[in-house]
Amino acid sequence: MAKMVPEIDVGANPHGEALFYKWLKDGLSDDYRVFHGVHLLTSSGHAMRRGETDFLILHKTKGFVVVEVKGGQVRRVASKSQWISTSHDGKEHVIKDPFLQAEQNVNTLVARIRDSRIFGSGAGPLPVTCGFAVAFPDGIAPDRDLPLHVDRKIVIDHRDKSTIDARIEQIFDAWGKRRKGIRELSREEYDILLQKVLLARYEVTVPLNVRFEKEDERFVGLTEAQSMFLEAIPDAKRALFKGYAGTGKTQLLMEKARRFAADGARVLVVCYNQPLAQHLSLWAKNVAGPAGAGAGSITVRNFHALCEEFARRAGVEYAVPESVNEQQEFYDDVAPMLLEDATALVRDRFDCILVDEGQDFRLEWLEVVMKLLDPAGMDVFHIYYDEQQNVYAKELKFPFDVEPHSLNWNCRSTGNICAVTRQIGAVDLDCFPGWMPGEKVRRVSYRKPEDQPAIIERIVKDLLKRGVETSQILVISSHKRARSCLANTTRLGGHPLVDFTPPGEDDTIAFSSLHRAKGLESDVVIFCDVDGGEPYCSRANQYVAVSRARHLLYIVHRKDWKL
Repeated sequence: MAKMVPEIDVGANPHGEALFYKWLKDGLSDDYRVFHGVHLLTSSGHAMRRGETDFLILHKTKGFVVVEVKGGQVRRVASKSQWISTSHDGKEHVIKDPFLQAEQNVNTLVARIRDSRIFGSGAGPLPVTCGFAVAFPDGIAPDRDLPLHVDRKIVIDHRDKSTIDARIEQIFDAWGKRRKGIRELSREEYDILLQKVLLARYEVTVPLNVRFEKEDERFVGLTEAQSMFLEAIPDAKRALFKGYAGTGKTQLLMEKARRFAADGARVLVVCYNQPLAQHLSLWAKNVAGPAGAGAGSITVRNFHALCEEFARRAGVEYAVPESVNEQQEFYDDVAPMLLEDATALVRDRFDCILVDEGQDFRLEWLEVVMKLLDPAGMDVFHIYYDEQQNVYAKELKFPFDVEPHSLNWNCRSTGNICAVTRQIGAVDLDCFPGWMPGEKVRRVSYRKPEDQPAIIERIVKDLLKRGVETSQILVISSHKRARSCLANTTRLGGHPLVDFTPPGEDDTIAFSSLHRAKGLESDVVIFCDVDGGEPYCSRANQYVAVSRARHLLYIVHRKDWKL
């Protein structure tokens, strides 16, 4: 029995095409694959021509034949060069010449197969049998006195019903002998002919970049709506803004800084994290002039860079100890004292100071930074914080006691990422109703830590294949790189693996510890070395890492880790 494409039910009393379909299905062997209703399109110059062949009969080794079927009674009016079909209800219709129609369709099909280069790049005839026939399954066709373009060898009628297999074979033989050089179709050519032409897969994919763009439109709209939140807040010299990861704290800070600078204020933005300071510095260059430019300005520093800068300007020695054990004490206690000493010697002051990631600051640090305010100016000091991201275990105290303004809506991540962030952080983080869910968070387990580089390599290769740019990928580990699973890895997906520094490097994959990634975000985050170990991979640290992702999140975790 022939393999039919598509499989259809012809009913109890078929005629015309349905009857011929039944003949072929029941009468041909499984060496044949029969396609019914094949639509064809060809172009010549700027013109497009559409066609349809009733049947395409493909043999595993011989080639193919196109068959045009005409049901009912058919006659040719030679004087008018017309073909007339009379249906079963007696109605007459002018139809196309079925023989010319079949010939045209096989020529179109041959051209499309030639373009596929299955048989090489030559422009000559195909090396396998290809021909056409016309079938009149309801009637009896004449055997003699035929039109000049008709040959009885390529005509099928009702008499061939019980011997359709032999009749089709005769047609193949007739076309196979028409010229020299015709050979059998190889198995490989047969398979490619199916895959590339007759059963060609047609799938319109949506690259991840396009999906990201659509999701970004929603993010931008929500961020703008969140910025309007500032309009409802009364002006205050001292203010606290608290919100979970992704609720737009940094975006609001940036908008507030922009507005202050636009009014002529000298604005200082301070954060703890060096990469975040670099990111904000790049932004500040585009919205305000440098400090001392005369108009409003925005200066961005991470806290310890601020300490060092003022100490050096004051002529105070700023010497970081070589001992790792002593460095912690220096950064925690000595550097802030040097900044305090420098404030008595350096006159530069600011009208407004905005602190991002305020949970990373000790109380005494904030008190020292406040001394950089100009009391004769606007005297504004605002702090933005997330108590759930207190990964440095600082005591959450601020130099003033005011009721914080709360941000509760996620405006960074898709719904699925937000759900994972909420679960890991045990926070009441909400998405707006109807928020786009995005792709599911992918969790990939490993048995041994050394299995992770191969897993991450596969993920990166798949992302690049799906249209993601290298600059959109950030690998985050619960460890510094030297202690991470990628300590000995220099390339991922064929691209250099580099430590992340805003704005990123072209044609590289960025790596960051979760501590350095605080306050930042990336379209795609691959979070690795997830084993739940304390304190480096605590739930608070996991919360920081997963909340960096905007569109796609992969969690590469030890097999026994639980979400």
